[in-house]
Amino acid sequence: MPVQHAMTVGKLREELSKHPADTKVVVYWEDGQPHQCFGIDDVSLHAGTPCRDSKQRAGFKFDKTGPATWLFISISPE
Repeated sequence: MPVQHAMTVGKLREELSKHPADTKVVVYWEDGQPHQCFGIDDVSLHAGTPCRDSKQRAGFKFDKTGPATWLFISISPE
């Protein structure tokens, strides 16, 4: 089963452009645990192969010759 993601750089840029330029961006992870907020540390482009693990969670195998290029956002707890 291929990994599906609806967000592209263009769509992210479009959504972010609706807000003031000095607005702080935080990643919110909703997984049934107490609120978990993360600050964005870095963004970088990587080549590789989208995949799924044994529990069907989306993953990515980093490889310079992979068929996909994804933008990764590095985060850390706020």
